[in-house]
Amino acid sequence: MELQELKEILFGILVEVDDCFRRNNIHYFLDSGTALGAVREHDFIEWDDDVDLCVFDEDLDRIRDAIEGSDSHLHFWCPEMLTTDFCNYTVRIYDDRYTWYDGKTPLTGDFAPFNYISVDLFCMTEAPENKIARKLVKYRFLWYNAQCIAHRKKRDDDLIPFTKMSPVMRLASKIIGKPFKLANILKARRRYIEKNRGKEGTYYTKHNYTPLHIEAEFRREWYTSSVPMLFHGREFPVCQGYDAELTYMYGDYMTPGQKGRIVHLRENS
Repeated sequence: MELQELKEILFGILVEVDDCFRRNNIHYFLDSGTALGAVREHDFIEWDDDVDLCVFDEDLDRIRDAIEGSDSHLHFWCPEMLTTDFCNYTVRIYDDRYTWYDGKTPLTGDFAPFNYISVDLFCMTEAPENKIARKLVKYRFLWYNAQCIAHRKKRDDDLIPFTKMSPVMRLASKIIGKPFKLANILKARRRYIEKNRGKEGTYYTKHNYTPLHIEAEFRREWYTSSVPMLFHGREFPVCQGYDAELTYMYGDYMTPGQKGRIVHLRENS
């Protein structure tokens, strides 16, 4: 699949999601590289091959009901729907008409939703007020991630990015994760996510970012409302504090660079 064709498919999914969220009064923002592209270029970043959205974790049940009730090709997937095989914590809205890996053996089991082109949802929840407790948030989520990795089948085909591990990490994950059922690990993680629910403090955490990028320093004031931003010819919401957020995440975000580029679609790498 050519990158430009993929971007048009992703944009079509984004438009459907935007329409659905507006009908159901679900608040969201463009996130990560998609927000960066909207602010800096009003379009996809040249090499980008995915769409990232930010939602409030407390809205996930409403999002699931809205998507599954939308009478479309869209479907909702989240980690709590896992059964035996762990992949990662990314929440997805995928379109069953489009697959990533044409001509290759489809992924099965808990990996099956990853066959389909999707937009990624990163979920915000309240973070502790105490500075030390906020610093520990990252390590708590790293702990849950390492536990869950013990329940992930080894993959060497590159169909799913970020699944290869060093022997040390694989051994450590088995020691702290293998004795526990995957469902119980996910339940414990869910309880931790909701620990600060309803406490209107100063900070949020986006708990399902790539583990090494999880922080608890996203300021609540950035997300109290949204502003429209042109992206690929249509306006979508970005958080009102987009300048502070993007500076926090990327530094001088208005200057394009090579550092930190991530290619999700292996066929385009």
